[in-house]
Amino acid sequence: RRAFRNEVRAMAALDHPNICEVFDYGTLDQAAADASGGALDAGLPYMVLELVTGGTLGRRRGLLSWPDLRSVLAALLDALAHAHARGVIHKDLKPGNVLFGDGGGEIRLTDFGLAHAMDREGLTLETPAERIAGTPAYMAPEQFVGTNRDIGPWTDLYALGCLAYTMINGAPPFGRKPWQTVAQDHLKKPLPSLAGAPMPLPEGLQAWMARL
Repeated sequence: RRAFRNEVRAMAALDHPNICEVFDYGTLDQAAADASGGALDAGLPYMVLELVTGGTLGRRRGLLSWPDLRSVLAALLDALAHAHARGVIHKDLKPGNVLFGDGGGEIRLTDFGLAHAMDREGLTLETPAERIAGTPAYMAPEQFVGTNRDIGPWTDLYALGCLAYTMINGAPPFGRKPWQTVAQDHLKKPLPSLAGAPMPLPEGLQAWMARL
């Protein structure tokens, strides 16, 4: 419930064309639970988001041209800048959390379920499970080692570099190996080369992603 409240608060604070909008939230009453035929319980929290029907970015791994991917990355950078300026870190940026609008239109960043709203004291989350959370293929080193005080905008930018690599190469930079193996790769290995990528790429892109 605390994680859900955090998600609602994080997303409700954001107002950006590339971030999925929150319309309403609340708690299910008994009438709603009864109407669900036993599928839902009274007291469960709910959140109402805008309907985005164009599918996820993950469906287009390795299929976008560089100009199209560049537009996606620019939109994500703009959305992240908006969130970061309001103290919100996404912490789980990946192709599956980026949606296309109707007809494949502009993108929407969604699923701030792990979002970390930074307060002025920089307080850390309370449980080990919350300190180490995310999707391993896109997690920054500070997420693997659980140093929550080190999480910031750079954490999302690291994930954006992994996302860009995935969209070009068709798979994340260190694959989908067991958690411990992926963690060691992220902590100790450089970004794998994109030589032989299936699309023409601009000079300097590899270095830009490595910096992220």
